Amino acid sequence: MNKATPCKKHPNFSTQWVRILQQNIDFGCIKCLDEIKDKLHIQYLPDVIQDPSSLIPHIPIEEKYKTLYNNLNEFQEQKLEKYYGQLEKSLISLCEYLKNFIQNGRTCLEEFKKKCKESKELLYQQFKINEIHSLIKQYELYENQDISDQIEKKLNDIREQVNEDLMKEQSSKIKKIYDETLLSIYKLNLNCNQQIDEISAQINNNAQELKQYFLESFKSIYRLTPYNTNQKSLLIQNQSLFQNISSLGIVQIEKSKFQFSENNFPYYSSRILPQYYFEYILQQDTFQQILGYNPNLNLKAYNIFEPKNQEIVNGQQFWNQDSKLKRQNREINAKLMIFKSNNKGNPIFGYFVSNGIEFIFSYTHNEIYPNKQMKQKRQNGLQFNPIKQQQAKNQIDSFIVGNYDMEIHANLIDGKSMLGQEFIWDSQNNEIDKSEYLFGGAKPNIQLCEIFYF
Repeated sequence: MNKATPCKKHPNFSTQWVRILQQNIDFGCIKCLDEIKDKLHIQYLPDVIQDPSSLIPHIPIEEKYKTLYNNLNEFQEQKLEKYYGQLEKSLISLCEYLKNFIQNGRTCLEEFKKKCKESKELLYQQFKINEIHSLIKQYELYENQDISDQIEKKLNDIREQVNEDLMKEQSSKIKKIYDETLLSIYKLNLNCNQQIDEISAQINNNAQELKQYFLESFKSIYRLTPYNTNQKSLLIQNQSLFQNISSLGIVQIEKSKFQFSENNFPYYSSRILPQYYFEYILQQDTFQQILGYNPNLNLKAYNIFEPKNQEIVNGQQFWNQDSKLKRQNREINAKLMIFKSNNKGNPIFGYFVSNGIEFIFSYTHNEIYPNKQMKQKRQNGLQFNPIKQQQAKNQIDSFIVGNYDMEIHANLIDGKSMLGQEFIWDSQNNEIDKSEYLFGGAKPNIQLCEIFYF
C-alpha cells in the first residue's frame, strides 16, 4: 500500500480525495470537506487509483464528449462485423450477379443479333416475297389477258399457302420463327430488373440495420442524413431539375466529360469527394436546417474545371458564375467548391458558404476550419445576412477566401494558403508548415475543381 500523502492545508490528516474543476484540480482530506459547501465531483483517491475511468463523469467538459466515450467503451466490434457482414454479402451478391449478367447478356445479345438476321431471312422466304415479286413483274410484261389471269391465280395460290401455314397451330413455320424470336428476347432480358430489385431491397435492409446500429451505439454524434425522404418523389423532382439545368446550358465547361447525369439522383454527388464525405459537408449546421425545412432548395448549377480549359485561359474563371446566375434571377442559397491538387498525395480540400455558415475544409486531414467571426456570431445567437459574394480579386484575378487563408490564381496552378488568418486552424504542431498544410505544397497546383450552387 502506498504511503499516505499529508494534506497541504491540514498536515495532520492524509489526502483522501480529488476534484477536477474548470480552472484547477483540488486535493483534500476529510477535514477539508467540512470547509467546502459544494461537494460535487469529489472523488475518493483509492477509487480513482483502482478505476481511472471513474474520473470521466467528473471532468469539466461538454456532456456529449463524455457520452461519446461511454458509447465507445460499450461499442462491440462483433456486432459491427455482424451488421456490416450482412451488407457486404448482399453487395457481393449484387456484384456477382451484375458480372454474370454482363457476361451472359453479351453472349445472349450476339445470339439475338444473329437470330434477328436469320429470322428476317426466313420470314422473307416464308412470305414468298421473291415469288410474288417475280409474278408481279411478269404481270406488267404481258398484255394477254389469259396470261394475266394465270399470274393472278398463281398469286392467289401463294397467298393461300402463306395463310395455310399461319392456320397451323403448332407446325407453322412463320409462327415458329415468331416464337423463337420472342424467346431470344426473353433470354436477353433475363428478368434483370426483378432480380436487381430483390437484391437491392436486401442491400437496403442491411444498410438500414447498420445505420440503426450506429444510431443506437453513438447517439451523441450520429445523425441520420436529411436525404432519407421519399426517394421516388426526389427522383422525379431532381430529374426535372437536371432537365432544367441542361436546357439552360449554365456554364458547363468540359461538357463532354463531366456533366451530371440522371444516375446521380436522387442524391447529389461529387466527382472528387466520396459520397459519405460529400454528404457530411452538406449537413453542416445551418445548411442542414435549410435542407430539412426548405423542400424547394435544389442544385441550381454545377461546373467542373481543369487547368487545361480554354475558358480559364481566356479569363472566364469559375468564380464568375455568381453574376451569371443573378442575371438569370436564380437566388444562390449556398455554394460548395471542391479542389483536388496535383501535389504529392493529391490533397483534396474546399470551401463552403451559405446564409449561416462559412468554412474551409480538408478531406485529406478530415478537418473543417470555420470562419472565426461567423462562428462567434452563431454562438451569440446573432442573425445572418443573406449569402454574399465571398471572393476578392487582385491584379491577377485570384480567388481569395478570408485574409489569404486560401488563394487560387486564375490558372488554377499558382496561389498560396495562410490558414489561421480569418478561419480557425487549431494545429499545435510547430513542425507543420501551415502554408503547405492545405495544398500539400507551396502552390495549389489544382488538378480538378468542382463547384455546386444551391
